[in-house]
Amino acid sequence: MFIIVNNERIEIKFDPYIYVNVWGPEHFYYVEVREYVKDNPESKFVEGFHFNRNANVVKDYNFYFFGEFYGDYEISIFKFVKNVGLQKIHSHRYNDCGQLVQFNLVTDNIEDAKIWTKSIDEYQKKHGCIVKVNSKFEEINNQYSTEIQSPYKTYNIGRFHKTVNDFKSVGETRKYGNLWFGNWKVFWSYQHPRNWKELSAKEISDDILGLS
Repeated sequence: MFIIVNNERIEIKFDPYIYVNVWGPEHFYYVEVREYVKDNPESKFVEGFHFNRNANVVKDYNFYFFGEFYGDYEISIFKFVKNVGLQKIHSHRYNDCGQLVQFNLVTDNIEDAKIWTKSIDEYQKKHGCIVKVNSKFEEINNQYSTEIQSPYKTYNIGRFHKTVNDFKSVGETRKYGNLWFGNWKVFWSYQHPRNWKELSAKEISDDILGLS
């Protein structure tokens, strides 16, 4: 999604992970991701990123948080105003109600796919989203929306191996082989909150969709 706020243009995506970019006249912008955990009214800090648009320094214009599974995230964007400091210019809390959400079922086993659709149905009932399913099984896909448009969010449900060759994991394994953010958020990989080898098929999908 694109948002225009005065002279700033902001892009935010959750497909399949958080991506933020900011364009504007200032040199310095800051994006912060916080998460509301288990309906707690107070959010917790997850990750922050400083955009430096000064052409004289090395810069990175894009912010990513690669966790693909569900999180009740709020993204806030700030700009630095001289003699004032950081000023919030926009915030967006994850909300897929009425939005198209795509669920990719990565399996050759139709029984796994059927089990995972049970979690998808629970997710749809809880969130009120429009469900689109992409799998190898047309009889399952055809039970859901066939809309052709970019989804608000994509979930990949499967058994994804953790590997040190994954560029997104390099330098991020900070706590006993897990990923660690904000000094509190610990998870097994960017695609699984817990090690899937210890879980049933239903537990795998419930974990990814925030139902466990």
